Amino acid sequence: KMRKKLFAIVMSMTMVASFMPSLAFAAHTCVYPMGWTTGTVTWDAVQAALKTDDAKYIEVVKEPTHSENGTVKLTCKEDYCNEVSELVTVTDAANHATEKYVDKDMTLEQYADAMVAQKSTDPAFANKTKAANWVKTKEAANICYIKNVKVCPCGLVVEGTGTEMEHSDLNKKYDCVDYSCAKCGKTVKATAEHVYDQNVGTTVVEQANCGHGSGYAAECVCGAKGIHYDGGNNGLAHNYGSTVKTEDATLKSATAGQVVVKSGYVGVNGSNVKTFTNAGTAANGFDPTGYTFYKLNNVKTEATTCGSSKVMNLVCATCGKAVVGSEETSTAVAHDYVETKVPATCDSRSKVKKVCKVCGNETEENATTNDDTKAHSYKVTKVAATCADAEYYTIKCSTCAKDCDHAEGVKIENDGTVTAAPGLYSNVTLKSEDTTAKTKTFIYTGFNNELKGTSVIEVTISTVPAGSHKWGTEGLLKAATCTTDEVWGQKCVDCGKLNTLSVYTKSNTRLGHDLVEVKTPATCGEAGTIAKACSRCDYEVAPVNDPAAKPVVKDGAKCTFDKWVVTKDSTVFEEGVKSLECSVCGADGNAKTVIAKKTVAKASNTVKAGKKSFNVKSSAANATGYRVYYKKAGAKSWKSYTKKTTSLSKTFSGLSKGKYYVKVKAYAKNYDGDGQVVWGATSSTKSVKVK
Repeated sequence: KMRKKLFAIVMSMTMVASFMPSLAFAAHTCVYPMGWTTGTVTWDAVQAALKTDDAKYIEVVKEPTHSENGTVKLTCKEDYCNEVSELVTVTDAANHATEKYVDKDMTLEQYADAMVAQKSTDPAFANKTKAANWVKTKEAANICYIKNVKVCPCGLVVEGTGTEMEHSDLNKKYDCVDYSCAKCGKTVKATAEHVYDQNVGTTVVEQANCGHGSGYAAECVCGAKGIHYDGGNNGLAHNYGSTVKTEDATLKSATAGQVVVKSGYVGVNGSNVKTFTNAGTAANGFDPTGYTFYKLNNVKTEATTCGSSKVMNLVCATCGKAVVGSEETSTAVAHDYVETKVPATCDSRSKVKKVCKVCGNETEENATTNDDTKAHSYKVTKVAATCADAEYYTIKCSTCAKDCDHAEGVKIENDGTVTAAPGLYSNVTLKSEDTTAKTKTFIYTGFNNELKGTSVIEVTISTVPAGSHKWGTEGLLKAATCTTDEVWGQKCVDCGKLNTLSVYTKSNTRLGHDLVEVKTPATCGEAGTIAKACSRCDYEVAPVNDPAAKPVVKDGAKCTFDKWVVTKDSTVFEEGVKSLECSVCGADGNAKTVIAKKTVAKASNTVKAGKKSFNVKSSAANATGYRVYYKKAGAKSWKSYTKKTTSLSKTFSGLSKGKYYVKVKAYAKNYDGDGQVVWGATSSTKSVKVK
C-alpha cells in the first residue's frame, strides 16, 4: 500500500510539472543608454544619444564647461524597471580640446557681441553699451577686424595669436578719397585734403580774400575739381572778432614778467599761438608782448560720451579757416549715474549701485559706514525616512533662503554627523538621549561665526535606522512578445523599486509570430507577389510570386501611362493635383500636373416685391456667402447685408413704399484656414417696386 501511495504522489507531481512552464531565474541587470555601466561618459556621446530614442532615458543635470565636468542621470531602458543611476560624470575633453578650435576672422561688432554674451571678465564688455563704445574706439583708431579669433565647437570665442588689423587698402587709390575696406566693406574716410594744382592759362574764379590770394580753377590728382589759391594776405587779415585786452585774457605767471592764457581765450602772434591748454601751468608762462588776444569762437568737437572732451578753437568769420594751434580741450564729460540701492543680505552689506545712463559704466559702494549685514536665521527641517534612507535633517537660513554653508548645504544624519558640509561648525556635543523615544539631542556650535547673537543650534534627532523595502506580490513586469518570454518579479509597495534578485523569465510564454499574407497586385509585365508579415512585430518573410495573380499583359510589357486621375481636387483657395496612371494596371506614372483654382461665379439673383418688403434669392457656384446691396431710388448710398450660406433667400421688411435697386455679390471664405476671402463678380442691378 505504501509503495502504491508513493507512486501516486510522484505521478501527480510529474503531471503538474508537465503543465507548468519552466522558470529561468537571473538577477536583473539594468540596461542604460550609451551602454553605460560604471565610470564617466563623454559629452559627445551624450549629445549623440540625445538625438535618438534614448533621449527619454537621459536627464542632463549640468552641461560640461571648459573648466568643469558635467553630470547626467540615466534611467534603465527596460520598461518594467525604474532604476535611476547616481550622478554620472560627463567629461568635456572631447568637446573642448584645443585642436577642435576653429580659426575665424570676426568683425569688431561680432567679437564685442560674443564677449558680452559669454560674460567676459574684460570690463570693456561688461554690458552692450560699453561694448559699443569699445567698437567706436577701435574704429576711430582705424581698426578693421580681430585676426585669428578661435571658436570652440561649443561656441566660446577666444582671441587668437594674431593682432588687431587695420582696414585693407586694396580699394584705396588716393589719400584724399574715401574707399571701402576690402575685408569688412566699411567706408574708410580720407586721411588727407585735396591738393589742387593751378591749370595753366585759367582765369581768376575767386578774388583774393583773408588768408589767401586769387583763386584759379584747378584739379586734384584724384580728379576732384577745386580752386588753387596763390600767395597773398597773411593770417592777421582774417576776421576773428573783437580783440580782448591782455589783462582780461591772461593771468600772471609765477615767473616774473610772464603770463598764462585764461581758459576760453587765445593769443596770436603770427604763427605763434597760445591757449590755456598748451600754455600749461604758470611755470610755462610767456611774454605777451606782440600777441593779440581773442575769445575762442567755435566748437570744433562736441563732447558726446562720458570721458570725451569739448574742443574749442578760433575760426575766421569770413572764410571759416581755423587758426592752427588754437584748440583748447575742456575737462572730460562726467558720468550721468542712476543710483540703485541694493539691500543688505546675510552675506553682504547694503550697497549703492551706480550705472551711467550714457556709457553704462557701473560702480558699487557700501551704502552705510556701519556693517548692516543681516543675521542668519537658521531653520532645521526634517526629511522623512524612506525605504532606503533613514530620517535626516537639513539646516537652511530662512533670511537669505539658502543653505547655511552657501553651497551644498548642511545635512545631519541620524547619528548626529554632518556629511554635506564638514568644517562648517566648530563642535558638536551630545546633550541628551531618550532610549524610549529613540532620539538624541545634539548641540552644534561655531558655524564659522555666521550666527549673530548666538552660535549654537540644537537639534533633536531620531536614531531609528533606515527602513527596508516591502516587496509586494510577484507580478508581470514585461509582457511576452513574439520572440521573448514574459518577465516576472517583485517591486516595493512603498517606493516602487525593483527587487532585482526576484526577476525571472517564464519559459515557453513567448507568443510566436502571427503571420498574415500581404499581396501585391500584378502590373503590366510584372507578376504579383505574396509576402508574409507578422501582425504584431516587424518580422517579414521574403515575398514569392503569386501564381493566382497573372500579369495584366505578357511578361516584359510596358505600362501605358495615358490616364489622368485627380488625386487632389482644386478649391477656390488652392490648386489641385492630378497624376498620370497606367490605364491597364493603374501603376503610378510619376507625372503630376496642376489643376487651376476654382472661381466664385457671378451671382444670379431674383427679386420679388411684397408689402413693405422685398425678397432676394441668389446662388453662385463655389460660394459660401453673399452680400446684398440695396437702396431706395434717389438715395445716395447703398445699404448692405452679408450672410454665410451656400444659397441665399432673404426678405427685407419694414420698408417704405417706392422703387428699390438691388444687386448681389457672392464670395467664398476659407473658414478652416487663414480666413482668405475670394469674391465673385457683382450681379446686374435689378429694380423692384415695394407696395
